[in-house]
Amino acid sequence: MRGSRPAGVHKGSLVRVGVCNEAIFAVDVVSDALWYVAPEPPGRRRRRVPVRFVNSHLDAYLQCLCAARPALDRQPDEWVGEDRIGELERLRQELESIDRGAFTDPDSYWPVIFSNATALPAKPRPADVNRFIQCFGRDNLRTYSDAALEAVGLSGRAAALLTSVGLPRDLEPYIIAGDLHLMTLDGLALQALHPEGFVRLGWRGEANVAVDKRTHEVWLVDADTEPCFVNSDLNAFLSCACHVSWVLDGGTPGFPIPGARTLVARLRKEVGMIDERAFARDNVTYWSVIFEELEYEVA
Repeated sequence: MRGSRPAGVHKGSLVRVGVCNEAIFAVDVVSDALWYVAPEPPGRRRRRVPVRFVNSHLDAYLQCLCAARPALDRQPDEWVGEDRIGELERLRQELESIDRGAFTDPDSYWPVIFSNATALPAKPRPADVNRFIQCFGRDNLRTYSDAALEAVGLSGRAAALLTSVGLPRDLEPYIIAGDLHLMTLDGLALQALHPEGFVRLGWRGEANVAVDKRTHEVWLVDADTEPCFVNSDLNAFLSCACHVSWVLDGGTPGFPIPGARTLVARLRKEVGMIDERAFARDNVTYWSVIFEELEYEVA
């Protein structure tokens, strides 16, 4: 692909050295830097296509690939009970020691690879379904019929999870499953934020665990306070609840008293890895309250 030179991203022409899933790896003939050229979208041949910096030279890429591949090839369910965030951070530091320029730009190849490694799946995967069933116990899961979902107008990934996995019948203090029920909010401001309202899934204490019908985010909804954010979607909520309950107490109800503060601190980081929005809001979130209670038990 000599002569292909998107303006302002590299010094010379690019020479193709490899192909992966229709994308091209190419070397800059002037700087020897390696670049990743994404495939051109159909029908948009005249548009500029994404070109991402990979490494300062080809040898650095091969070293980074050998170091990163074993960890990045692992599926999310293979990390349960392990320090995933610690391992990925250690790996990132190792790659930076190989080629410091690889992480200078957050939109370059390796930062995007690491971001995708922690991204939530687009739909329920068989591995997730099996993991949730193993974690919560099939007898402790309440599933919902298509008719129940249709009655509350819930569809998409949340609906697929509720029919295939369901919700824990009794997993205090995280959730107790209940009947699906349409909920509306009082006040113009809250209605503007959640125009289609919520579907109640169950309870935590006296508050309702509910899913926003428009965004599919999970919220804690109490009549006396503003809604409290829980997770980006139901898959993330079940993943967090599974991981925390399984590591702390094997899924049995009630808070344990962990043997070390480092365990609670590690779990907090791992919940943030499962869903980065679990602690990302300025206001109090469901998981920030959960971990405050855990930290109190430790103290």
